[in-house]
Amino acid sequence: MRRLRTARYPRDRVKHTTINIAGTFVLAVLWLVLVWFWKHWEIGGTTYLMALAPMTYLVPFLIGTRYTSLKGRSLRSQAIMIGSLVAGPAALLVFAGWLSTKI
Repeated sequence: MRRLRTARYPRDRVKHTTINIAGTFVLAVLWLVLVWFWKHWEIGGTTYLMALAPMTYLVPFLIGTRYTSLKGRSLRSQAIMIGSLVAGPAALLVFAGWLSTKI
């Protein structure tokens, strides 16, 4: 039912798409700058940084759901949903990065 309601509001779909594309671009550029500085300054292994690479797409996508699938819910519930859906995979990816340093 929520998807049908969103289909009537194309501006919300445009907001979601704009946030998704622009946010992915900005986070990907920031991530690449971090990787470059990390390598340039020879800080150490980039395992954790490389493990978080998928978050450059996931974070803007989840923030964009505020205008589509989370539309009509309170701001607090949106923040809880987006925050937990960002924190869970981020923790899993950091754990995978840690695990790869131990293997």
